[in-house]
Amino acid sequence: MNLINPQIQACAEAMMSFSLFISEPKDILIVGGNNSFLPIFCTQCFPDAIVTMLEVDKNTLAMRNEEAASSNLDNLRVINADAGIYLSHKSNAVDAILLDVYSKKTVSAPLRRQFFYDGCHLALREKGIVVANFTGDLKRTAACRVYLRDTFERQAYRMLTKGGSNLISLALKGMPMLDLLDMKKRAQEVQKKIGLDLFFYLEQMQQLCQQSQLQNVQ
Repeated sequence: MNLINPQIQACAEAMMSFSLFISEPKDILIVGGNNSFLPIFCTQCFPDAIVTMLEVDKNTLAMRNEEAASSNLDNLRVINADAGIYLSHKSNAVDAILLDVYSKKTVSAPLRRQFFYDGCHLALREKGIVVANFTGDLKRTAACRVYLRDTFERQAYRMLTKGGSNLISLALKGMPMLDLLDMKKRAQEVQKKIGLDLFFYLEQMQQLCQQSQLQNVQ
């Protein structure tokens, strides 16, 4: 586990903001195995959920399997699979999809296609959520963010990680309204359970809601 990299930890913490929307997920899918904090946070926060990580690189796959065994992460499965193909065979199967696959150097071809985001939407259960971690030059991932937003009928929100190095996009399926009071309770529960401070992201969500209300009034 990469304990000495605060940026990686901050990204994982930001992606855990999905727990503000879903209190008891049954199935969590992580696409990309570069962030070793993310599966640990998920399994600790939701010990009754099945957490599945997809990774195409066999070296990273082996590393994550070793970490899962050494950390006794019994509810984590690490699978060698192409995310696009895997998702195309899933329907109404997962509650949260965490996309940590947008590198600073390049965006793989499948992620630059509408088909991939359609697959994410199809794989989600009703009231599910996709969280995507965008890093590096945001111009490279502009099309990806548009695909994500349009696929989820513009029910998408953007936040910055602590330090502002990465952009986090959240896309909601079947959740037209945000219950900020309920989200605050969930932030308190997560902080008590595993020590993550999600109030930084909750504040950003509140600001986005206020801006949206002002636009509607205007």
